[in-house]
Amino acid sequence: MFCLMYEYAVTGETGFDTMNVMGDILSENLTDADREYIESSYTKFLADRENLDEIISASLTSWSIKRLSRVDISILRLALLEILECEEIPEKVSADKAYQNAMKNSARENARIEHDKALQRVIVGLLSDHAELFRQFSDNPTFKKWLSDTIFMATYSEAAG
Repeated sequence: MFCLMYEYAVTGETGFDTMNVMGDILSENLTDADREYIESSYTKFLADRENLDEIISASLTSWSIKRLSRVDISILRLALLEILECEEIPEKVSADKAYQNAMKNSARENARIEHDKALQRVIVGLLSDHAELFRQFSDNPTFKKWLSDTIFMATYSEAAG
């Protein structure tokens, strides 16, 4: 999936030909479900690219999306697409007992502190499946802030609303 997104970032062209070649090369390792996931995710990326870029741009401070390297924008797009498509992170953060307790019994600022701790625990827990997401979360303060803000708003508004 990353290769397809990177190809798009470099060439501006869709990578369906690349997807077919990769599928042929990796045919022994890809199940039909894997192929469907890749095709579905890439189709969603192409349809939502402008929206993804707007979300990424809104989270950048003193930086424009055009200044990001093609590798970085591809990583951010992929991570954002997976976060938006996958409810796993907000669900796990919402289920965290310390965060639930803080939402019920503390001010918003304390809930945010517990949220950030819960998010850290969830991200570390997903490390084996999402090593690049963890690297960005750990090494990129802008990405970490954006992810933290996004997940906090998704989880806090659900409980408080």
